[in-house]
This record gives sequence, structure tokens and C-alpha cells, in this order.
Amino acid sequence: MLWIAIAIGIAVVAAISAVTVAPLRFELSAKGQGEFGKLWAIAIGVRVLFITISFAAAQSCDSILQLHLFGTRVFRLSPVGGKPAKEDESKLTFSEIKTMAVRGHDAIERWFGLDNLLLFVIDLRHRVRLERFNGNLSYATPDVAVTGMLAGALFTLAGLLTPFGDFRVEPQWVDVAKASGKFDVAFKVYPGRMALDAVIFVFANIKLRRRPQSQIVPAQP
Repeated sequence: MLWIAIAIGIAVVAAISAVTVAPLRFELSAKGQGEFGKLWAIAIGVRVLFITISFAAAQSCDSILQLHLFGTRVFRLSPVGGKPAKEDESKLTFSEIKTMAVRGHDAIERWFGLDNLLLFVIDLRHRVRLERFNGNLSYATPDVAVTGMLAGALFTLAGLLTPFGDFRVEPQWVDVAKASGKFDVAFKVYPGRMALDAVIFVFANIKLRRRPQSQIVPAQP
């Protein structure tokens, strides 16, 4: 009975998202804090139609995933993700994270022009209507220059969000990577139109793979 209820709920949301042009209303609440290499904890809740999904996780604790239908809990899973990673494998340095970001950038560039992809993602804002945004964020990075650049971008974002609520940003000028904050967001999404836009973008902008010139062997006479 439990799995039938879950399957029906997922099928209904998937069907609506795939075929309807009407918007779906999402409500999202999130709270978290942490310091790089030390303690961290997050809690997230999402509600759409009659479905509510909540997730909570913290360092050295079991994660919890819950599903509610019509306000009644029908599913709970803990822990999430199987066996925890070994301590030596779970710690990354700041330079390693930068290297991973560069590799991700290169992977995107192999398939799409990054500028075109960014413009497409920004243009999707026409398929999303923000109704409410309240939150605050306090953060710091080991690099003062990075902290300053992020502060400028976040203050600009806070100004743009003024018609919808209040977003407070507090940069901290210390040489550690840490952050804490909470957010309360409500928005409407047009998933069918977004899916159609994505299909059109992929067909119009995907790069065909080509063999490097050095690997092309001329035909023998």
C-alpha cells in the first residue's frame, strides 16, 4: 500500500510536469551552516501540490529523508547514501575544489559554448515566477578577493529580490571557508515549457565531436 501511494504521487507529478502548460507552485525552506573541514548540517523541505519532501543531514549523523502525502507521512528513510566515506577520502582541499570546477568547465565546453549555456539558463527566468523570497546568508572564504567578489554579486542579487521579500548578506573577512543561512522561497514553474526550451537549445547548440587534427592519418597512395 505504501509503495502504491508513492508511485501514484510520483506519477501524478511527473505527468503534470510533462504535459501541462499550467504552472506548478513550489515552496522551499532551507537552513544550514558549516565550516570547511569541520562540522556542518543542513535541513531542506520542499512542497508541491499535495507532496512534501524533507531532508536533513549532518556530519557524523545519519541522514533522514521523509515523504508526506496530504500532510501524512508515508515514507521515511535513514540513513541515506549507504556507508559513510572514510575520513581520509571525505576531506578536500580548497585547491582541489578549484581543480574540480575547472574540469567541470572544460567538460561543458566540449558539448556547449559556456556563454550560450549561461544565456539559456538566464533566459529560463521567463518560465519561473518568484512569489516570495526571504533569507539571510553569512559567509567567508580563505581568499579575501573571492569574498569581496561574492559580496558584490550577492548584494546585487539582494537588491533585485527586494520586491519579493528580504535577503540579507553578511560577508566575514576571515581566512576560513564557512557559511550559515536560511531561506524561505515560493515560486511557480512552467515545467512543460522549460522542457521544450531545453530540447530546442540542445539541438541548436550541441557541438559535434571531431577527431583532433593530429589523429587524422592521411590515406596512403
